[in-house]
Amino acid sequence: MQIRILFILTILTGIVSGCEKFLEKKSNQELVVPSTFRDLQGLFDYHSLINMREPNPGIISVDDYYVTDAILQTMLERERRLYVWEKTALYTNYFHQWADCYTVIYKANLVLDEIKKVTFDHLKDEERKALMGQAYFHRGKSYLLAAWTWAKAYDESSADKDKGLPLRLDADFNKPSIRNNVQETYDHILKDLKNAAPLLPEVAIHPLRPTKAAAYGYIARTYLSMRRYDSCRKYADLCLQLKNELMDFNGDLPWLNPALSFPIAPSNKEVIFEAKSIYVSILSKGNIDSVLYRSYENDDLRKTIFYKPGGLGSDAFRGDYYGNDGNFTGLATDEVFLMRAECYARAGNTELAMKDLNTLMKKRWRNGNYPYTSAASAGDALELILQERRKELFLRGLRWMDIKRLNKEGRNITLQRKVNGQLITLPPNDPGFALPIPEDVIQQSGMEQN
Repeated sequence: MQIRILFILTILTGIVSGCEKFLEKKSNQELVVPSTFRDLQGLFDYHSLINMREPNPGIISVDDYYVTDAILQTMLERERRLYVWEKTALYTNYFHQWADCYTVIYKANLVLDEIKKVTFDHLKDEERKALMGQAYFHRGKSYLLAAWTWAKAYDESSADKDKGLPLRLDADFNKPSIRNNVQETYDHILKDLKNAAPLLPEVAIHPLRPTKAAAYGYIARTYLSMRRYDSCRKYADLCLQLKNELMDFNGDLPWLNPALSFPIAPSNKEVIFEAKSIYVSILSKGNIDSVLYRSYENDDLRKTIFYKPGGLGSDAFRGDYYGNDGNFTGLATDEVFLMRAECYARAGNTELAMKDLNTLMKKRWRNGNYPYTSAASAGDALELILQERRKELFLRGLRWMDIKRLNKEGRNITLQRKVNGQLITLPPNDPGFALPIPEDVIQQSGMEQN
């Protein structure tokens, strides 16, 4: 059994959706198609791919950090080019993060295709439903992460014209890839995640597996990126009804220990779904944006929990929810509180917006020193919440999406890099916010490039 699963996973990690180079020969179905429930579940329990290879181009491309010219020259070519928003040659081989996303999508499609053929007589119906729920969840989540990276920001007025993603909905990888539009892409993401929610359990054996709360949280994320704030609030609320614990940054053993090099434990009490991006080496030598760092008050414990002065950068980031120097990109309750707070503010409900914000912030400040914040208007509340969202969710893979959606509302966030004395900018709503699709995918599939 283990040999079979290992062989399946080896085959799957080489699949790149849409690349005919990988599709010229049909596989021997007797060898690679899972035939039991354990085989199918094993595809999703391959955590080094399913949970630990989420896209990092949006993390590299944002304005939360900078590197010196000398350091930039020592970085990987791909990271250097992403750092300054180059429009070509971002990927140097076939093992890139488009491939990672579509490998997960392929696995989900394979499970949904094969689950109809597997006998489940000896298993509880809940296990069958949970497996289908995982498939819908992983497919929808992977499409969402890919859309944030390689598609334009959702805009209701142009979504039916803007280029989205190729939607592959079965495991036949011999079919050609054709880009759907952004509207179709987001419609399918929502369909998958909403199909997943009723099938998933309320409690999983580990946060590496999705739950109902995780599905609700990712639906909320999807609606947030679409700027459909009433729907985002609804699903954020459903998520928090199932899980709403927050860590106390004054000390919350065993989940948080300020004395450690990386104070926050993985799988801590806030984590709803555990995931991380591929390691970003440029961040290990980067400097935190100084304006952002100074925005933390001295009694705000995030200033010391998240950052350590000195080191390779001016303020080394140590607040990752994965318990190391990686980048947690999964879902946690702090993010969901901030989503719901933002939606309350946008709906004009200042009181509930500030209640959610204060609930989170009192867990982040030194005991007895948090000044419970009020807002004179819903607009003021929104500004406070957006500020705290950036400070709380630092390097979690959300800033790129936030810039894209907020610029659609006229926030006019321009990204800037200064390299060798030259100022490089990425203006609001620039086409460059939809990153270039890997060249090998375009060459082999014939799809239109961004």
